[in-house]
Amino acid sequence: MTLFDDGFDRFWAAYPRRVKRDYAEKCWRKLAPDEALQAVILASVEAHRAEWTTRRFTPHASTFLNQRQWTDEVVAEPADARLPTTADAYGWCDHEPRCGTYAGHDLKLAREARADKS
Repeated sequence: MTLFDDGFDRFWAAYPRRVKRDYAEKCWRKLAPDEALQAVILASVEAHRAEWTTRRFTPHASTFLNQRQWTDEVVAEPADARLPTTADAYGWCDHEPRCGTYAGHDLKLAREARADKS
């Protein structure tokens, strides 16, 4: 908990990946953003949130601050975007939706075979 309001607590509450708080706070203090920059950073966090939920990776808060990632372009993903599965990468499944694992694919094939016998 900070003794004075430098905006870090608001940033931390808005940031989706809350790890290594002490280091993130140190990076925030080093940056020493004024109120205008704090508003830009918080708006960027909200804008990036959708991008981060469709990707497998959300940077640590300290990385976001140190690399000034609030200046990065937000990648607009289609609303129906999904993470690629192993089946997508290797093309071994033609089910819709695709099976994510070999075991899941084998299970689905077994169920289909049982249904065909009925």
